[in-house]
Order: sequence, then structure tokens, then C-alpha cells
Amino acid sequence: MTKTTINQIYEASREYVSEGVSVVPVKGKRPEFNWTEYRGRLPTEEELASWFNVANPPNIALVNGYISGVWSVDCDDAKTIDWLMSLIQGPLETVGIAETLRGQHFFFRLSEDDAYNVGKRFIPRAKGLNLDIRCSGSLTVLPPSVHPEGHVYKWLNKLPFNEMAEASPWVVLDQLKDAILKLLNNQAATYGES
Repeated sequence: MTKTTINQIYEASREYVSEGVSVVPVKGKRPEFNWTEYRGRLPTEEELASWFNVANPPNIALVNGYISGVWSVDCDDAKTIDWLMSLIQGPLETVGIAETLRGQHFFFRLSEDDAYNVGKRFIPRAKGLNLDIRCSGSLTVLPPSVHPEGHVYKWLNKLPFNEMAEASPWVVLDQLKDAILKLLNNQAATYGES
């Protein structure tokens, strides 16, 4: 584990905003204040300095959705990461990927159509899949934030947010629905055999 410095947090926040995404400070994983204003605008340089250029800076969180043009998927285990990677059409080099304590965050650009038509957050729970789909009105912790258990988030594949692959969260949700239906059908068949 490496320690994140004040300068790293502050500079990262400035870099993210320069790429056109909205960020807010979080303590651990929780917002430090009512951040709904930042769903509609980017923070100013003065706000970033007051939040992140301080002793013991908070973590940085991405405001998912139309203001940032980005959505994300939080995968908390290797099986779920493998499943999501099997859905990605195109080179992985075009997907933002960050390491978390338990797994990985995947970042995608929203299409113009999806930017206004995707709900807040979906936490589908299917046997063997542990993921959280984060869209408009939700936050995702960004590197170089520090998890409450001490792990430093880091980029495995870092590229500017506006250069990330465009993908629709509906594709992931449709594939997930198919996986859940298949699981339920298999369970029904198993119960019918007893």
C-alpha cells in the first residue's frame, strides 16, 4: 500500500475537471455535503482547492451521468469482472479501469440518448454476480482515493474520460436480465427434478 499525498488528491481532482467531469469530495465513500448541485455543473478551481488542497484531504468521487457524460460499473469479485469483460465489445484499452479494494471500477462514456434516459443506480443481485451499475445521480470513488480499510485506488487503464469507449448501460442490464432468467430457469428445472 502506498500513501496518497495532499498534492496527488488535489492534482487528480483538477485533472478530472479539466477532462470535463464533475467531482465532489467524499469521506471514505460518503459525500461530505449535499452534492446535487454538481449534477448540473462542474466545480470551480476555488471549490476544488477548498475541498482537496487541505491537510487530510477527502477522497474524490465522480458524479456519474449527463454532467460528466460517464457511467460506471463496480465489480467486487473476479467472476463478475470476467463476466463484464466478456460483454465489452472492442479493445479494453478504450475502457477506463480502476482497481478497488475488492475488485474494479469500469468507466464508459454515455451516448447522447442514454445521458438523459438512464436512472440513478442499479444494484442487481444475481447468484455469482456482484456488481453495481452507477448512472445519473450516483457517485463512484476515483483514484488516488484511499478506501476506509487503507487500500489506495489506482488506475489499471487510465485515459481521459472523453476518450473512453461509448457504451450503453442498457446493454449490461439486458445481458444481466438474461443471466438472471437463465439462473432462475436452471433453479426451476432443478426443483422440478426432486
